[in-house]
Amino acid sequence: MFLVRSNVFIDLEDDEITKGFEDLYNLNEITVKDLVLVFSGEIIENLFEFNLIRNIRDYKSFQSKPDNTTIILHDGVYLDADKVLFSEEGLLSIIKPNFPIVTLGKIKKTLNTLRTTSCFVSNATHPLVHKYKGDYTINEELFQILLLLGNPYLALRLERLVVDLQENSKEIELQLNKYLKIMYSDVLKGSFIKKLEKANEKSKDGNILDYIVKKSRNLPKKFNPTKITETFNNWFGKFNSFLSMKNDFISINNEFQKVKNFYSGPDQKMSYIDFIVGVTENEDQISSDFKNSLLKIRENLKDIKKTIDFTSEKELKLLNLDLEREIIENEEEEE
Repeated sequence: MFLVRSNVFIDLEDDEITKGFEDLYNLNEITVKDLVLVFSGEIIENLFEFNLIRNIRDYKSFQSKPDNTTIILHDGVYLDADKVLFSEEGLLSIIKPNFPIVTLGKIKKTLNTLRTTSCFVSNATHPLVHKYKGDYTINEELFQILLLLGNPYLALRLERLVVDLQENSKEIELQLNKYLKIMYSDVLKGSFIKKLEKANEKSKDGNILDYIVKKSRNLPKKFNPTKITETFNNWFGKFNSFLSMKNDFISINNEFQKVKNFYSGPDQKMSYIDFIVGVTENEDQISSDFKNSLLKIRENLKDIKKTIDFTSEKELKLLNLDLEREIIENEEEEE
């Protein structure tokens, strides 16, 4: 709400911008030409930045459109007299592209909380947003406080870096999990993951799988066959490599949590307001701390992805089948 009011509606302090929106709302159909005549390029870019134009993908696409192209403004964000109003769906459309985990349910819950936020120093409650005509507007005092404290956009930009990298990390880990399950179906069960974590602590030579086999009971025969073959060595080596990567993901996810603890979660180091102030006053240092942590994660992910990309599901399935076939054949020979 703060960012849209600041960057699109220019704090409601520019009469030309305010009148421009009112004129557009009165048109039966808004075109590219209408938008260009009313607003500067920066305002139009910000309309795209906050997903307030529904039928054109981005500002670059907009610039190539003919003057008579229809423009559809998001009806969930609009100017009403001296207020910028947001519907629940309007807020979702602004936030969702940047933070995919946000849902309409979370938006509704947050808005209800913000309407009656408990005071830290008294028994009073403070309405940080107000409901008006079924939609919502930011409290004027809160808007002015945020204006004085710093730039929330800088803080959100750092959050977005974390979100983007975490989404990428999840995709790579899902692919790794698929490969691990091909090699051993119970590999992602809690009991096996505990063994994996312990093996990572105890194994001195990096041979995680060897440690797990020595310390485990009731593993399938293919983990410890009576006859060691080239197929087994190949399977064992690949599986050990994948388990090392899985351990890396445990560390990566812990590192993500440490970064997010700066501004959210049960172990939050500072209030989000303090986070905004800190980033605004010392952007280079905080950005550097963030980026150094995220850079380590990204480099680790690149190495993992490179290995995964050179491996195919078909190859692993065949290797697993070959080993299981060998185990059966060797058992038959022994009988």
